[in-house]
Amino acid sequence: MRRTPFLCMTLALAVMGCYTFRPITTGAAPEVGTRVGLHVNDAGRAALAPTVGSEIDWLDGRLVEQDADGFTLAVQHVYSLRGAVQIWAGEQVRVRRDQVHSVTERQLAKGRTLALSAAGAGGVAFMLSRGLFGSGLGEPPEVPTDSGESLRVIWP
Repeated sequence: MRRTPFLCMTLALAVMGCYTFRPITTGAAPEVGTRVGLHVNDAGRAALAPTVGSEIDWLDGRLVEQDADGFTLAVQHVYSLRGAVQIWAGEQVRVRRDQVHSVTERQLAKGRTLALSAAGAGGVAFMLSRGLFGSGLGEPPEVPTDSGESLRVIWP
């Protein structure tokens, strides 16, 4: 049995995780490089409309810089009020503090990750016990040694 599918599944289980955005406690400031969510208010929607769009709910990305005036974010996702998601490639957007309703930080959801990992491990164990990781490249059939050769002749 080939072990490549088993190794791929094991690697996938090792790197997967569930994340959630949690509010940052009052007075605490996220560190530069942290993945954060900036939930914008109406003033933020109006100010960011030319850059990001007019119906944004919140921005998700890596914090590049923060100071007393606001945040610079390398945006990865833009979430709209209607539930649409736009994927960005790390373009930097400056958001003033008075345009932000709340700041959240992306954190590993340990309980969800553990449950998902356990379910995945159970699935891999089930597949291994049933031999469901076949590669389709089994041994070629053996040709009997006592078989004779045949000659095909076409009659006119």
